[in-house]
Amino acid sequence: MERALGSPWNSITFGLSILLTPAAVYATTAAPSAPAPGSDGTAAGVVFAIAILALLVVTGIAVKLHDRKRKVEDEVAALQGRISDAFFGDRVLSGMSVTPTVRMPLRQKGLVTVTLTGTVPTPEARDAAIQLAMQAMEESQVSFQLEDRVLVDPMASRRAA
Repeated sequence: MERALGSPWNSITFGLSILLTPAAVYATTAAPSAPAPGSDGTAAGVVFAIAILALLVVTGIAVKLHDRKRKVEDEVAALQGRISDAFFGDRVLSGMSVTPTVRMPLRQKGLVTVTLTGTVPTPEARDAAIQLAMQAMEESQVSFQLEDRVLVDPMASRRAA
């Protein structure tokens, strides 16, 4: 009757016999094949090295361009601040709405462009703004061109007051 119902000890011993049997009995081995000619990994290594080198070069160029752009932005802010300070220091122009805008090319040999915009009440105030901007740019020893977009409006002094 024990056989008909099945003993739990029989299934345990069968499971242990499977677990304790050496793995080499069940494993099948494949004979190692000879590597194909020219595929020993050196070609893949060379391609990988070239890809890494190219990535480093591209990263270096990107960092250099970003640094140059930041330097140009700093120089533009300094020049624009110098001109604005000259306007605020002048008793005639300090109350006027003349705004200097400086544009500098990314390359070093380019010409800096200074654009003056705003409204002044007299032609003399306009000439004073242009002279102050030119003087500030000449002190910075930068090659520049000046764009004059300052409007003369006699009503501008009444609006400001």
